[in-house]
Amino acid sequence: MKVKFFIVILLVLSILLVFNNDKDNKVLENNKEENLNKTLAVLLEQEDGKYEEVEDNTWKNKEGYEFDKTLSKCENGSKLSYNKETKKIELHTTSSDKCYVYFSKIKPLHEICNDNTLACVIAKKQGQAISGLPKDTEYNNKEYSGELLLHDSNSTDETIRTYGADDGGYRYSGDNPNNFVCFGPGAEGYSNGEGTCPDENLYRIIGVFPFDENGNQLTKPSLYAKYLVKLIQSEYATHEQLGIESIGTPYTHNDEYTSFKRVKDIPQDGFYWNKDTNAWLDENWNYWEKNEQKSTLNQILNDSEKGYLHYLYNSQNEEQKGINWTSKIATVKWNVGGWKYIVTPKEMYIGEMANSNGLQTVLGIKAENQIGLMYVYDYGFASDKSNWKTNLSQYNTNGNIQKNWLFNGISEWFIQRYISSGKDTVYVLTYLGVVSGSNNIHIYGNAVRPTFYLNEDIQYVGGDGTAKTPYKISIN
Repeated sequence: MKVKFFIVILLVLSILLVFNNDKDNKVLENNKEENLNKTLAVLLEQEDGKYEEVEDNTWKNKEGYEFDKTLSKCENGSKLSYNKETKKIELHTTSSDKCYVYFSKIKPLHEICNDNTLACVIAKKQGQAISGLPKDTEYNNKEYSGELLLHDSNSTDETIRTYGADDGGYRYSGDNPNNFVCFGPGAEGYSNGEGTCPDENLYRIIGVFPFDENGNQLTKPSLYAKYLVKLIQSEYATHEQLGIESIGTPYTHNDEYTSFKRVKDIPQDGFYWNKDTNAWLDENWNYWEKNEQKSTLNQILNDSEKGYLHYLYNSQNEEQKGINWTSKIATVKWNVGGWKYIVTPKEMYIGEMANSNGLQTVLGIKAENQIGLMYVYDYGFASDKSNWKTNLSQYNTNGNIQKNWLFNGISEWFIQRYISSGKDTVYVLTYLGVVSGSNNIHIYGNAVRPTFYLNEDIQYVGGDGTAKTPYKISIN
């Protein structure tokens, strides 16, 4: 229970008072001490969880706090709100009132959640080194190693503070973390405690990320964030799953494939990012969000009549108990504006997600979908943190390919376009482990790993995250 401490102090704040009546609305900019003392008390959460009234405007510059709309209230029913841009409190009132404005500390998910959702269970594993787990020799030949890292500006780890995303998200990094989940048609038996998880139902957790109520991924944590678990298919998508024909085998790092093997078989199916050869004059050719033709991966993955969504939904039968797996996937707004450079993971993150700090990027371009592909920075941050200083175009150095669980030695597509090279180029992960741009999105076929976010309320049922005993979720 939160304890309130009130101290009678004269405040000099910039408050926006909005008086409502039946005829019109009058807005008054008020800085008078006598009115403020009668109207408003601003309370700031302390380290012990108690709230104390503040005596000056210093609350405006406090980092790590947010207006608490749940606790903030007025004695006579007036309405309070807070403008983040102007840092002004807005009071909507019809009469004199006494109001209490609370600013609460923003805490990471693992400190505040106490439920059995998959997001909470995973977040509470942050900081735990992954080791000592047996190899899944039938699936891969890698020892389990790695860690789940909270990307937080207050981290005691200098590398995370300096080179991490600072978004309050949790990301798996390292060679081979135990981040497997059993999901999709065919996983019903394992989820109900029967048998093992089929290889084609193995997915891996990229991380747990904060979103707002409108489906936008947040670049800073928030009191009101909902945290979604992001999955990527462990095995590569097949032509049966995508409902289209393969155009051949993707490039494979054949000579060293077995040294970092993390999938059971080398994929045989490669796919175009956009196979419409007649669309090369179209300015939207490499826009994930604007292509309406069925030739793009966006449309193929999100096609409920024939594509990947169809596979997840329509592969139901009586034996599988008719589970609609698509209902467990959140619809979010994917950031697909693209960027001009290949840089470090953090710089890539800023360019792709934050759209800030004066960096050259295309602002505000999003695609509202259930299924996407991994971001370039997903790959970058999946490496051991010792590599985060490295340019992604050189990620085959410093042992990255041996220390990055997302690299399988196969060329595969990312979701964003690479805008420095024209309308026909997107980012690609090459078979050498480096990030590059491909202007042959209709000529060469690369591997595809569908990626998506689970709904916030998905419940954890069991499992230890290994490929033999992946996490299982409730299917009820």
